[in-house]
Parts: sequence; structure tokens; C-alpha cells
Amino acid sequence: CYSVTEHNIIMKFDEIFKYKSYITKENNVIFNCETHLQAFSLPKATPKWQFDLAGLGTWLYDKKEERPYEIDKFIGVWENQLLVSCFSGLIIALDIATGQLLHQWSAYDAPSVMGAYSESHINPSFCCELDAANNTLVGFSRFTMWHIDLSTGQLGTVNLAKAFEKENILTIKRTSGFVLTSSHYIITAETNDIADVDCRLDCLIAIHKETHNIDWIHPFSDS
Repeated sequence: CYSVTEHNIIMKFDEIFKYKSYITKENNVIFNCETHLQAFSLPKATPKWQFDLAGLGTWLYDKKEERPYEIDKFIGVWENQLLVSCFSGLIIALDIATGQLLHQWSAYDAPSVMGAYSESHINPSFCCELDAANNTLVGFSRFTMWHIDLSTGQLGTVNLAKAFEKENILTIKRTSGFVLTSSHYIITAETNDIADVDCRLDCLIAIHKETHNIDWIHPFSDS
């Protein structure tokens, strides 16, 4: 990492492709350095703050292995909060100026149930988008829509099981994001329609923001 004006090396990356970065409108650049986040101000790349991920503790992988948290995605900035998702289903909010941990979200108040399956935590956390116009962070996990009111910090959920069963939808596909419109969330899903043996159809679905009904489905096939 170089100073823009003086070309001084301030940090050396052995394999640059491993490190995600995010540039804010205040001309700060934030690097994901595996064990910590590091923020610099531009154009001189002056160090501003560091946030160590070890402070978040660990999470249980495959119900048996404790692992440290890792950053998966820089979601965006809402007011003074840098929103970041971690592998395992943890969302954190950091003060963009100081790196102080302001909020973290993971567990639902009540589990969502669909058939024999139950969900009680955000997972996967990277399937989320910032709905800045509504001061909300929205995400999907299988058959659950979760939403964080960024003004209050309140995490809520919507169980989409009935809408999914009605339209023969099995689950939200594992994806890095989705489209937000003024009225709908448009996201990839998987249907229960069997195209071939052991092969299900992928599709796009439009979920209405207010009613949470599926207003349309566009299936995909190889034919």
C-alpha cells in the first residue's frame, strides 16, 4: 500500500488478491487484513485506526470446531457506521471515524421454521444489502428474511415459509447479493420443480417489500 502523494510504502501485502478493501466517500480506505481491519486516510494514506477481529471471539464451525471470525464483505456505510459481514453469520457496525464497535447482530429473537428445518441465526451473512432510503439492512437466509433497523439497532425477521410453499420455492440460493427496487427484493431462489433426476430449477423471484408475497417468478432451465 503506497502513499498517493509521496509513494512511501506503508504496508506490504505478500498476496494482494487476498485482501478486500473499501473506499468511503470521506476518502478513507479500509483494508481487510485477515486478522484485523486497518483504516487509512487519503491521499497520504495516514493510519487512522485498527480493529482486531479477535475481540469478536470465535464461532463454531460444523458444530465442532472453534474458528476466529473472518471478514466476508464490506456492505456499505450508513451515516457514521461501517457495516461489515463476517463468515458464520455475524454483522458488525463500526464507527467509521474511530473503528469502535457500535453494534453486532447474529441471533434471531425467535427461530423461523419451514417443514423439518429451523433457523435461529443470520446465515449466510453475505446475502444482504443496505436499503439506505429506508435506513435498513436487509438479508435473506434460506426461507427467512431478516432486517435491521439501523436507526434503533433492532433485528427483526420475516418467515417466508408460507409464501415459499405456496409458490413451490425450496430456498433462497447462496448468493452475494440481490436487487432492491422501491417495491421489491429480487433474488435468486431454488424451486421444488424437478427438471431432471436430483436436479432442481433455479429461478428469480420478486418479493414484495410490504406484503412479503412472491409477485413473480422467472425460472431458468438448460433447454
